[in-house]
Amino acid sequence: MAALIVVGALVLVLLQPWRTAPNASRPLLVPNPKAMDIAGPPVVLDTGVTIGVTSQTDPAALRLLRSALRSHSISVTEQRGRARASGTTILLGPISSLRHELPADADLSRSEGYLLSIAEDLIVIGGVDGAGQFYGVRTLSQLLTPDNGRLTVPQLMITDYPDLPVRGVVEGFYGSPWSQAERLDQLDYYGSVKLNTYIYAPKDDPYHRSRWREPYPHARLAELRQLVQRAADNHVHFTFALSPGLSMCFSSGTDRSTLFAKLQTMYDLGVRSFAIALDDIDYTRWHCDADASRYGTPGSGSGGRAQAELLNVIQRRFIDTHPGSRPLLTVPTEYGSVSSSAYKRSLSSRLDPRIVIMWTGVGVIPKSITRAAAEQASVVWGRKVLLWDNYPVNDFPNSAGRLLLAPYARRQAGLSASLVGIVANPMNQAAASKVALAGVADYAWTDTGYHPQRTWRWAFQQLAGGDRDTTEALLVLGDLCHLAPTSGGTWQPQAPRLKALTARVSADLDHADLSALRGYARLMEAGPALMEAHVSDQQFLSDTSDWRKAMGTWGRALDTVLDAVEARRSGQRERAQHLADQAGRLMSEARAAKVTTSKNAWSQHGPVPVKLGDGVLDTFISTTRATLARG
Repeated sequence: MAALIVVGALVLVLLQPWRTAPNASRPLLVPNPKAMDIAGPPVVLDTGVTIGVTSQTDPAALRLLRSALRSHSISVTEQRGRARASGTTILLGPISSLRHELPADADLSRSEGYLLSIAEDLIVIGGVDGAGQFYGVRTLSQLLTPDNGRLTVPQLMITDYPDLPVRGVVEGFYGSPWSQAERLDQLDYYGSVKLNTYIYAPKDDPYHRSRWREPYPHARLAELRQLVQRAADNHVHFTFALSPGLSMCFSSGTDRSTLFAKLQTMYDLGVRSFAIALDDIDYTRWHCDADASRYGTPGSGSGGRAQAELLNVIQRRFIDTHPGSRPLLTVPTEYGSVSSSAYKRSLSSRLDPRIVIMWTGVGVIPKSITRAAAEQASVVWGRKVLLWDNYPVNDFPNSAGRLLLAPYARRQAGLSASLVGIVANPMNQAAASKVALAGVADYAWTDTGYHPQRTWRWAFQQLAGGDRDTTEALLVLGDLCHLAPTSGGTWQPQAPRLKALTARVSADLDHADLSALRGYARLMEAGPALMEAHVSDQQFLSDTSDWRKAMGTWGRALDTVLDAVEARRSGQRERAQHLADQAGRLMSEARAAKVTTSKNAWSQHGPVPVKLGDGVLDTFISTTRATLARG
């Protein structure tokens, strides 16, 4: 209990650099709206609200609005038309039918856009399309604020629309695919942050890749049907990807028919978006003699020709003949550069211009993504590309033992000029990926007004259920899991906040103020209990369990070595050494912590150490102990 009291007292001192400057007139919303004009003080919603609907009101938006109001104990009555009822009225429908209820200068035509007007007794949510209505309700739900037993909402006018038409996630990692429960939870989350695309492409689903010719078992088809429906409920395009390149005979009519049959099964489930993944395959060998006869000696140029022919056949004979289908997506074999090559020239020159090409940036896991690189990619491929962003994916050796909880960052403002969208490849830990995915959603919606730290804090606040101390403890966990590796280095630093605090203390061990670093240590110690008490997302708690446990032990080690520093300062050298030894034992215990789950490819051959603040936290404790030992 004492430690928790100290935590509360030190919160303001500890984490000021992570705070967003308070602005009472502008609510914090994610994604950040394009334009928001505050019209007056907050108004109180009546305990009973009338929703006015039309024949064009989006069903998913209406269900969401009902649910959002009832979750705050507001009773709901529905009526047809724009007539105003006594008390609070909410009108929901297309902008075209609500024009007379909106400000005279309100205008919007961008796909998925919406207008939200809130006055004393009238709320109007007008969408350009069904998705726009749904997103307008999502924004309203973020604005609903309990206040002493009442429900308030600010008076304002929001004009909003996305910068990127495709915004979402590709489940494209190696290792254990997500469970059905995790995918359902993810789809709900995407809807909540206005992500509109989910690509089903787990490398270790055998029916997606290694055994692509085989039909899915009936039980798996039932699960996929449920996912397709849940995606539709959240205005998310469920994209089914097939990865046949490990064994396909590109010229074979039999293989093409088998592929079409697989896609037809998914179409019958309600899928209207499809992708063919040709990444991580070898185009220097054919899988049948017929391909050698048709395309020539295997290699980059002939590989591009074979792939283009297959993709064009799918677009023209399947996509074009199936009503409602969206243009085909593909991941090329050369996906991570902006240089020209025989493969890229061969593929792009033959490929139907409607087919969307995915690109990972300069490298598989780039340290940044710039407008210049995206523009060059669009030139090389002859079309705007879809960014397959390999963050926060953690399925590769350099990420062993790590959760990647740094903010989504180093994507240059204005990428929408050269991209059709962004799909992020997440971690095997689905719920823990939400921290970075909040940033993906915010950036993709408004790519010129994105602030990584703002959205990062918001993501942790949501997980904490608004509890202040739990938010700060989660921010500490995020700092300790901040390092973002590439295949040969890093692109986000480890524990930047802790590094700054320890540097100040190390610079003058005998006189530096220890209070901020002490507060950090106490948050590490108290964090696991705070999260258990206030984080309702049980999947997030499960995903982070090993790291949270290690965080508590490391926190005790850090706190104890600071006790040793204070003992030395007061001349208690024997006590200082005793405490330093105790800190060493705690550090050894923390270092022994292992990742106990086997979700990742790197954990399936045996337990690996939990990586937490490594290179910063352990270094400070070790060097401080060594200094104390020297007297």
